[in-house]
Amino acid sequence: MVDYLTVIIAADNLQVQWGSQDHYEIVRKVGRGKYSEVFEGVNVVTEEKCIIKVLKPVKKKKIKREIKILQNLAGGPNVVSLLDVVRDPASKIPSLITEYVHNVDFKVLYSRFTDLDVRFYMLELLKVCLTIIRGVHDLHRLPQGSGFLPFKGDYAPRCKTTQCHDRS
Repeated sequence: MVDYLTVIIAADNLQVQWGSQDHYEIVRKVGRGKYSEVFEGVNVVTEEKCIIKVLKPVKKKKIKREIKILQNLAGGPNVVSLLDVVRDPASKIPSLITEYVHNVDFKVLYSRFTDLDVRFYMLELLKVCLTIIRGVHDLHRLPQGSGFLPFKGDYAPRCKTTQCHDRS
């Protein structure tokens, strides 16, 4: 079990292995938050869809912590995989590349929820919370709103698993 202090120390010492930004192409904007803009993208080498989270200017320490948290939560329930970390050579703006998960606009999705749907999603959210509490103890990283979009039943076109994208 990794505690929060260990993550902070490990993040401070993290040597980021920057991938090539040229391997990715933005397709369309899918969201934004206080610290980033989120785009659907494609890996031009493998032709696989991905999510490109372009971070707004923040301290290197915050970027390293974000990377370390994603690495520590990897493989947990409802957590997207970090595929790559890239940055623009000129501006030095970093981007996190994560797996693509098909989703529906949360404003549309939430308006159609039944009582059973709410119960299902609350259970899935609790699974994510337990993973975080057990592994990283980083409670402020809990997904919220559009950052938590698991899929079930009629709301799950071609998707059988639950995932979440942090759109902060």
